[in-house]
Amino acid sequence: GCPMIPNPPENANALWGPQTVFANKAHWWDLNRGLFFYSGGADDQNFPTVFNAYCQNNPTICEQYSYSNEMPEGLSPWFEIVLPSPGVITVASPTAVSQWLTGSSQTIQWASVNIPPTNQINIQLKSSNSPINHPNLALHKGPNDGSQTITVPVVPTGNYYVELSTGAVNGVAVPVATSSVFTITAPPPSTVPTITVTRPIANTTWKVGSVQTVTWSSANVPTTHRIFMKVFTATNTYLSGAIPFDQGVNDGNQTITVPNLAPGSYYLQLWTQPINNLAVAPSNSGIFTITP
Repeated sequence: GCPMIPNPPENANALWGPQTVFANKAHWWDLNRGLFFYSGGADDQNFPTVFNAYCQNNPTICEQYSYSNEMPEGLSPWFEIVLPSPGVITVASPTAVSQWLTGSSQTIQWASVNIPPTNQINIQLKSSNSPINHPNLALHKGPNDGSQTITVPVVPTGNYYVELSTGAVNGVAVPVATSSVFTITAPPPSTVPTITVTRPIANTTWKVGSVQTVTWSSANVPTTHRIFMKVFTATNTYLSGAIPFDQGVNDGNQTITVPNLAPGSYYLQLWTQPINNLAVAPSNSGIFTITP
């Protein structure tokens, strides 16, 4: 059988790291390094996958020995294993005191250790309420850059947390990270900013080159806020550059010259930037016709 030594030698070779020492059961022999890999049990359930993969991928320098095999002459049955440092994600925000409003812009922040910036971070919103009301919403998937601004989805008022996950690093799984539980509520109706296109109305006809006035109403949007306009075909194709992008301040009306577009059906869309972290839903006009 394999002799056992009370402690590994101080100069034990390192393979991967941080340091973990396994004892008493020699399983793999690395002929290149003169090392034995120890398993945690005969069924290998506790034996790190990375070591099995190492020997499977290096058959010329690894030999498998049963526990009854004799030790190769001159080799110690002790060695020091250095495992890859596991990746760790820590959510910095939201915190337990965070209060989000649906429709608001919020920044999720996290720190990571031993996770490359190219690893994709998956962010999900989960409810800590009863299973009857348990949304599981994907908020973002992107590189590991430490922060992501999202628009809070419309969900029932309640307690929630965000969950961050990523793929394995060097074959080692990264534990899922969760934030503290925080609250999401709907903003009071009187504070929700809105814009509504009132002209052109459906079935209006505009001629190319004519001057037309676009009108809209708004609530909780300052008059100094910039209003932006887009033109779409009736089949929802955005026509970039068809009209000036920035249509000025929120004064309720804007005169434009009808662009030289192909005869057909179109609609306008007005939108603006968030106000006090609350997103403003874009507003579409009725579908109208442009003629030569």
